Amino acid sequence: MRFNARIASVALAAVMALPFAANAQEAGNETAVRGKLDTVTVTARKRKEELQKTPVAVSAFNETTVENLFANDLSDFSKYAPNLVMSNNQYTGGGLNMSIRGVSFADLEKTFEPSLGIYMDGVVFATNTGAQIDPFDIESIEILRGPQGTLFGRNTVGGVVNVRRTRPTGEWGAKVGIRTGSYNRLDYRAVINMPVVEDKLALKIAYFRRSGDSHTTNFFSGERDDGQDQHWVYGTFLLTPSDDFEMITTFDYLKDDSQYSAALNLTTPSGFDETGAPIIGNICDFGLYGILGAPLGDALCKSASFDAAAQNGFKTSYNLPDFPHVNHLKSFAIFNEINWELGDLTLTAITGYKDVSDLLDEEGVGAPGFAVFHYIRPQTSDQFTQEITVSSNYDGRFNFVLGAYYFHSTYSMNTSQAFFLGGLSGSFNASQSSTAYAVFGEAYYDLTDKLSLTAGLRWSRDEKEFVMDNLVPNPFYTELEDDWSKATWRLSLDYQITDETMVYFSYNRGYRSGGFNGRGTDPSALGPYNPETVDSYEFGIRTDLFEERIRLNITAYRMKYKNKQEEIIFAAPDGINTITAVGNAASLRLQGFEAELTAIVTDRLSLRSSGSFLDSKYTSFLIPNVIDPTGPMIDNSASAVRWAPKWTFNLAADYRIPVGNGGEVILNGNFAYKSQIQTSPAIDPLGRSTASPTKVVDFAIIYDGPIGNTNLRASAYVKDAFHGDNRAGTGVDAAIFFFGLTSPGRTWGVELEAAF
Repeated sequence: MRFNARIASVALAAVMALPFAANAQEAGNETAVRGKLDTVTVTARKRKEELQKTPVAVSAFNETTVENLFANDLSDFSKYAPNLVMSNNQYTGGGLNMSIRGVSFADLEKTFEPSLGIYMDGVVFATNTGAQIDPFDIESIEILRGPQGTLFGRNTVGGVVNVRRTRPTGEWGAKVGIRTGSYNRLDYRAVINMPVVEDKLALKIAYFRRSGDSHTTNFFSGERDDGQDQHWVYGTFLLTPSDDFEMITTFDYLKDDSQYSAALNLTTPSGFDETGAPIIGNICDFGLYGILGAPLGDALCKSASFDAAAQNGFKTSYNLPDFPHVNHLKSFAIFNEINWELGDLTLTAITGYKDVSDLLDEEGVGAPGFAVFHYIRPQTSDQFTQEITVSSNYDGRFNFVLGAYYFHSTYSMNTSQAFFLGGLSGSFNASQSSTAYAVFGEAYYDLTDKLSLTAGLRWSRDEKEFVMDNLVPNPFYTELEDDWSKATWRLSLDYQITDETMVYFSYNRGYRSGGFNGRGTDPSALGPYNPETVDSYEFGIRTDLFEERIRLNITAYRMKYKNKQEEIIFAAPDGINTITAVGNAASLRLQGFEAELTAIVTDRLSLRSSGSFLDSKYTSFLIPNVIDPTGPMIDNSASAVRWAPKWTFNLAADYRIPVGNGGEVILNGNFAYKSQIQTSPAIDPLGRSTASPTKVVDFAIIYDGPIGNTNLRASAYVKDAFHGDNRAGTGVDAAIFFFGLTSPGRTWGVELEAAF
């Protein structure tokens, strides 16, 4: 309550000061204002609205901003938005780890529903496989923070990332580019627009190719490990037979044959029990306590690869060259959107279909050339979604959005693990069919000329059928099914203090679907587990100051996270395999504030900044002990909340220099900071799940200008400029094996692009 009082006091003082600041600027302005910030339009409430009049915490990036950030993938945007953490998940094809306001999802299991929604052209990713989108040919990216359970529905308890590609222009034109850089990176990309039937049918064809090496050199071959290898092609048709009807259809194919640097061993001895007897709880113990004997035992512990790699800045990998870390992905998708204007009403129908196959093939490295295990996971999945909405555009006080939603997905997987002792140590087949239905609506009513009310409600139902066929060890076969229904809502009041300042208060509920445990290699661990919910109370200020030269948005929030689904990995009694337990084990309190600032300092200099503070705490976290069910519950409430940095901050500057005939040179830089992050729900006294704070500085120089009928864009950039060594990522706790991942430090690139 004291925290809330401080937040409210600061917010109230800011609100009271804003109109006076604006009026003072208008009264005392003696210098002509030569520029102002652009009006930003967002679709956070599935209707086009000005960002500054939308009572939702949202960060928006337009096409030009996306291009100027030189993002390698979607996760790069975590450097530019508050309370956002994203990183690569190399254990599922094109995988994305993500957290907003401490609500996170960073697993690879397709039976585990994401807690945040990733949308491409209005279609959700059913899993985080393939969600690491390359920001190529992007019209806009919107990052919505906090539960979005009314309009976006299930599995958006943390927020939504909404990505839109550019539309066909209906005119002849093309944009082609090439980028090269660190680690033999070479990208080709092209977008071609053409009219098929003038003013009626337009076509856009896009192609993207990325290749490059890893940031590590193999210890044995002395050569760079293979890295990214992607092909992405799609075609988009825009049909506009009349002024009030349009249909946009995209056929999308992605092939990703990328490889990743092998994980490094972080396993340490389990120690001794109260009697002085050695505890054999992980692979490291097999050697240290004489079961295998030295030097084989030493090869199973942290010093074998992690400590060795640390000595040369994590620039070396130790897997045998013939056994790389492979994660391949193939995806075919169809996106279709219809918009039909019916007077004051708009009918929108969004249909999506995806067919995905991916393969994880990796060897856990103990010491140079020594594999701890060989892990193979081939998977196939598909999804179909259909959403229909009707939205109004009345001139009066009342408007609405009404909709219905249908979702169906299936997946199947075969997993096998060969342990270092030889032979198959674990194997199982799992599959699931999932169906969801929903009806929803939001109503908007202007109580006065300045005060508006938003009320929204959504009812959802989930039905799942799950099959587990465990082969090795402990063979069993189980078919399970369950269903859940849930209502979520939104209430919001917003008040337009002046034309430049709006404040709002909202109460939102979101939920994440219940399900089954796709890694449940023991019948007691399969589930089902129930849905989790997040209730969020949010207060926001949206303001444009000094004749729209400064934009300052501040949000304070408090969230209650109930019945949180947690997964904990236990070492099986044989010391070779693992058992993953999942349950509604925890409750959380998440509270904090966010700020975003954009400013035009001079005609040439502009600034962008964001910052956030997050106070996160488990209020309860009790884990059943699947190894000893008769024993007491494990109290894990002292653990830090994973993927929840206390502080985030960034400051970016753009300086523009006019040159030639309508061209300009742009100098930009960005500093981004994140405090330390915990990545495992289990408490590790050695701190291997804790990532140190990061400070990243990026620079770029861009020329953008016309040459005849062609617009030329030439750029050079450096990322993480002051960190020459590679970075040690956070550890992954697999119970019998603890390992760490690495990411590149300083990288550079040059790019040439022509549009005509």
